Amino acid sequence: MTAAPARTKSRVSSWPKPKKVSLPNLKPATKTISRRLPHHLLDSIKVAANVRDVPCPSVIEVWLHEKLHSERQVSNIKRHHRQKSL
Repeated sequence: MTAAPARTKSRVSSWPKPKKVSLPNLKPATKTISRRLPHHLLDSIKVAANVRDVPCPSVIEVWLHEKLHSERQVSNIKRHHRQKSL
């Protein structure tokens, strides 16, 4: 079995020098919100986040996304049934 080739200095230094880029018109894709929650609800979210080993805001974001997705599906089904009955 042969050993992997050693990294040489020339391979590492062959990368181009990074350039600073200014993007003044770039706006964040997210918006910060603030919401007060009952202690028991926040505690439950913290437990769920801890079990999943992710931050609380990430759990909240995923749950909101899942809920909105399921609500859209229900809305589309209702709309489809209304159109059929017409």
